[in-house]
Amino acid sequence: MLVEAERIARERAADYGIDGTVARFSGLYGPDRYRLERYIEGPVTEGYLNMVHRVDAAGAVGFLLTEDRARDEVVLVTDDEPADKWEFADWLADQCGVDEPAKQTKDERLAEDGLSAAAQRRIQTSKRCTNDYLRELGYAFTHPTYREGYRDAIQAYRGDMDG
Repeated sequence: MLVEAERIARERAADYGIDGTVARFSGLYGPDRYRLERYIEGPVTEGYLNMVHRVDAAGAVGFLLTEDRARDEVVLVTDDEPADKWEFADWLADQCGVDEPAKQTKDERLAEDGLSAAAQRRIQTSKRCTNDYLRELGYAFTHPTYREGYRDAIQAYRGDMDG
């Protein structure tokens, strides 16, 4: 459905003489969107996370517009490192000074009652995305991985624990 929507957007833009660019974002995070507790409290289901800090999401769009790059194309906007969810959760726990969260396999998660069809699809389709094309175009990330992007959230969490 997403690919079809992107195709229609590009075609409709062309109907009006616009050679636009479609920016396809991976999971956005940043202030008010860190969801840190979800990963340090668990349980965490196996799979991969493709993320981009919202500063870089906005930065990439600004770059594509001001540099007039990738016209009439689709550009994947994601950071440098697809994150293994279990490794990401363990890293967060370590950085936050808490125990590693409980883990569960995809099969364990899928066996739970009440999952929507969309949730089931997300669990079953765990992809690793790349930003090679965006990098080739010349975009330089402010937060190239979650390690840089989560620093403020980790500091705030540790400050809340200490104070």
